[in-house]
Amino acid sequence: MNQPPKDISLAEIHSAYASKPVDKKKTQVGEKVKTYTKSNHYDRDPNHTGEAPVKQDIKRPGSKK
Repeated sequence: MNQPPKDISLAEIHSAYASKPVDKKKTQVGEKVKTYTKSNHYDRDPNHTGEAPVKQDIKRPGSKK
């Protein structure tokens, strides 16, 4: 049988939605910290004209057009 869900206190709700959660863990000295770097993979191509590519009108077999 499943246990009934645990009641959430108002303090836990405020902690979850706060800009600085109360129970935030601090990194210890000497602990490895993940580093994130920005990728330019999704940057806009400066040579792109901004127009959509021309779509070819392909007749499919069995179409009524």
